[in-house]
Amino acid sequence: MIRQSVLDFKIERTKEQLTAHGGLALLAEYNHGMGLRQLSDQHLPAPGSHRGYAPSAFVESLILMLQAGGQSLEDLRELEQEAALTFVSLSRTMKLVGRDLLPDPDTVRDWLRRMGDPQTDQAGLQGLGQVRDLLNQRLLRHDGITEYTLDADAMQIEGEKREATWTYQGVKGYMPLLGFLFETPVCLLEEFREGHVSPSSDALRFYRHCQQRLPKGKRMGFLSFRQCGLSGGSDQCLRGGWSLLGDHGRPRSGGEGGDPAHPRGRVA
Repeated sequence: MIRQSVLDFKIERTKEQLTAHGGLALLAEYNHGMGLRQLSDQHLPAPGSHRGYAPSAFVESLILMLQAGGQSLEDLRELEQEAALTFVSLSRTMKLVGRDLLPDPDTVRDWLRRMGDPQTDQAGLQGLGQVRDLLNQRLLRHDGITEYTLDADAMQIEGEKREATWTYQGVKGYMPLLGFLFETPVCLLEEFREGHVSPSSDALRFYRHCQQRLPKGKRMGFLSFRQCGLSGGSDQCLRGGWSLLGDHGRPRSGGEGGDPAHPRGRVA
């Protein structure tokens, strides 16, 4: 033990393996408590053989990697190669979800390709959408809110693939559209789009799909848009009895429903 005479704490030496990712154990327990594993195995395509990983092994690994601050599949390799983290993962984090090993990045990459394979009608992506919807509904049923603000935003992703197209901002890549709730911060829906597709394209259809994902007895009362201006559909939305808000929560003219000064409409 090293005695400390300035600050009120003591420093000790230890031979135990340490990691900065010990908090993943709590996140893994939360994911497991939400039913992520059960829903993933239920709605995603099963492995082709008994030796393959269950769908939930991929989903849990990717979520834990993102929760740890990872940004690419190669970050899975870093987690796997870190001796201290491997100890934590195997003995605590992964055992919480009944796992002994993490799939390597190449295996995860192949799995992602299969999930989005057009020849299977993208069955994996559809299954992930079902998992997302069920988890969101479990959260929204108990949040005590009946009227929400839909915060729709297009997110530019720079891509190097040959098939990527140019966005309106002059960047080659993709422009997916995402629909978030302001009051309870969950993503109701994400729609992958090519880079050349305007963010405002099919905005009314996107809104309706978000509305359909709310539990019974809840509704969308406000809309905040950023890059996805709702030209060519906003009038129909307004006639539905809800307020259309601008980039900084300022009501657009013509809104019939909702209080223009409603605090839930003030989405930055």
